[in-house]
Amino acid sequence: MHHRRRALTNLRSFLVALSLVLGGVLGVGVHPARAAAGNILPPFDVGETWNICRGYGYASHTGTSTFGLDLTGAGCDNSATGRTVRAPMDGTVSYFQAAYGNLCVNAAGGRSFTLTHINSSLTPGTTVSAGQSVGSVSAAAPPGVPPDNGGVAHIHFQLWGAPNCYNGSGIPFDAAHNARICGAPDLTAGGPSAGNGTWSGTPITGAACGSTPPQNPGQPPQFIVQRQGANVYAKAGFAEAWSHLAGNTVDVQVAETRIVTRDPAHTIYAKEGIGGSWFTLADNVDEYAVSANLVVIRQGTKVSAKADLWGPWVQIANDAIDVQVAGTRIGHRDTAHELYLNDGLYGSWYHVASNVDEFRLAPGLVVQRQGANVYAKAGFADAWSHLADNAIDLQVAGNRIGNRDAAHRLYVKDGIGGTWYAVADNVDEFGLTPDLIVQRRGAALFGKSTPTSAWVQIANDAIDVQVAGTRIGHRNGSHELYLNDGLYGPWYDVASNVDEYDLS
Repeated sequence: MHHRRRALTNLRSFLVALSLVLGGVLGVGVHPARAAAGNILPPFDVGETWNICRGYGYASHTGTSTFGLDLTGAGCDNSATGRTVRAPMDGTVSYFQAAYGNLCVNAAGGRSFTLTHINSSLTPGTTVSAGQSVGSVSAAAPPGVPPDNGGVAHIHFQLWGAPNCYNGSGIPFDAAHNARICGAPDLTAGGPSAGNGTWSGTPITGAACGSTPPQNPGQPPQFIVQRQGANVYAKAGFAEAWSHLAGNTVDVQVAETRIVTRDPAHTIYAKEGIGGSWFTLADNVDEYAVSANLVVIRQGTKVSAKADLWGPWVQIANDAIDVQVAGTRIGHRDTAHELYLNDGLYGSWYHVASNVDEFRLAPGLVVQRQGANVYAKAGFADAWSHLADNAIDLQVAGNRIGNRDAAHRLYVKDGIGGTWYAVADNVDEFGLTPDLIVQRRGAALFGKSTPTSAWVQIANDAIDVQVAGTRIGHRNGSHELYLNDGLYGPWYDVASNVDEYDLS
């Protein structure tokens, strides 16, 4: 949004738009436009997928701000809070307005760009290089409170054909103006609209300029990470060569493009992407959990978290025996098995349940088991819904919930108010995503897309199974790792002697 001289007008427009989105009036659609390499880097990490919440010409995007893009992590939510903001082009800082988190940079060729609603320490005259970190996305703030983002964490990204920003020379991010974002569709002035302005609802998976565009720009990037002894390897496509990432490891986790490992001394290391730089994050880590938004660790009973790998740790609890994270949602139990939840580094803790034997988180769902009873809720202050009374374990993915009973019968439902389906007997292991249900009986693997679909046998030699999106992985008795995409995709034998693997 433009935020200098018309802050009050823009804020009113934003709040109207937000109320419509939250009320379900403005659906966010994904446009199938094909991405291309372009010539301007995205203002975020290559490989990350962001969403155009509000596009050209909507609400406050008028006048000098007509061709602004409000970029959010997903949907029109706050999942971008704390994420790294990067310079899309080389340039020199013109000014930074703290009241709006508004960074203006003069670029080559007489152009300028702005990245607004961010935290930054850059001062006028500072030179920046394309791809350089220039700050982080500010947390959602109440109206009128810096960075005045109207209550939604986002980047307002805009380009002008003249220096010093916010003038009459705004231009769209398209090929005709030599201003196409690498990894984005050609965001022409007359593109489609889903209600929040031109191109609203369009995902952008950031690419390096000149690289091959993503094949599925609406899907988050997917990695395969595996450990053989103390060595960790990763790749994206099944047919690609493995990249050796680390030695001296005892375990590994991955969430989208974020990879975290732990060494025998319990020091954890993290990087963004296969080609990213390793950061030494913390020592004496007893447990860690990773999402695309957060890294959360437990050292004894102390829980700490951070968003950016280079940022400071924030201690958020001191009485934990375990910890989980999903998106920006964090949960832990204390020694008395009391369950506590919060959203983000600076959210308030909610004591939500007692005597909890097991819990699972999704960004919009909490599921917990007390003995054989399963309960679920969406918001922390919501009442618990009793879902089942015969469970021994449970899983949750998106809005999908699964549990097994003492006889190893598998039950699955979609949503708290959905119908339970008894989908299989004698289940030894299962995995869920919003797209798939996969279960193992002995060495046989079966999959289906919905609780009422027919099972498809997909393998007969498995000792374990994992699923992420439509990607399925399993190892056989010889620890050979096999992967496929979807129920009918071919299996790829991708690695031997695999001790551990993780799919994003």
